[in-house]
Amino acid sequence: MFDTILEIKDIKKRYEIGKNNYLTVINGANLILERNKISVIVGASGAGKSTLLHIAGALDNPTSGEVLFEKKSIFSLSQSKLAEFRSKRIGFIFQFHHLLPEFTAQENVAIPLMIGGESKKNALRKAEELLEVVGLSERLTHKPSALSGGEQQRTAVARAMANNPDLILADEPTGNLDSKNAGIINEIFIKLRDEFNKTLLIVTHNNSLMEIADTQYLMKDGKIEKIT
Repeated sequence: MFDTILEIKDIKKRYEIGKNNYLTVINGANLILERNKISVIVGASGAGKSTLLHIAGALDNPTSGEVLFEKKSIFSLSQSKLAEFRSKRIGFIFQFHHLLPEFTAQENVAIPLMIGGESKKNALRKAEELLEVVGLSERLTHKPSALSGGEQQRTAVARAMANNPDLILADEPTGNLDSKNAGIINEIFIKLRDEFNKTLLIVTHNNSLMEIADTQYLMKDGKIEKIT
């Protein structure tokens, strides 16, 4: 029996688009994530993959259904506890890196640590260590405008690791990268799983990301089907 870190149970999400008119994006999705594995969800644009990821990370609320993290329902938490859960247990990586342009790579990675209560000195030290993990130890003092697209996304990966989360959620993390830089990100994800014991849930159109997955899923018609 494998160790479950996250369970999505009968999640439904719909949006009101007019009086008594609703758009159903997710219609009874179920998913069980095994700890220390890479799981990848593929599916057509508009299939609800990003919405599901946002719900899994408590960035959005489902219309109905449950998300259990280590067997506890996250949406039963108070807003303050939910915010704490997001910042400490979950790391987010998006297609667009959202780095703060006025800060260096090291400072961008250190900011979540300082928000979490670390001293500036400790935060910068940990940020340096994380940037070394993603191969950017020579780029610590560079601002985002001086980094390539691949380097910016690697900085975003380091930032997602800042608070040592248990689960990393990635939404099209290589969508804006060429094949070489996408390959570098793929290798980093494998490293996070194998050396840092992280669990990753990735939504993507990128076939190379599917190749590194321990488990593959297809999202279709608002539901999730296991491929492998």
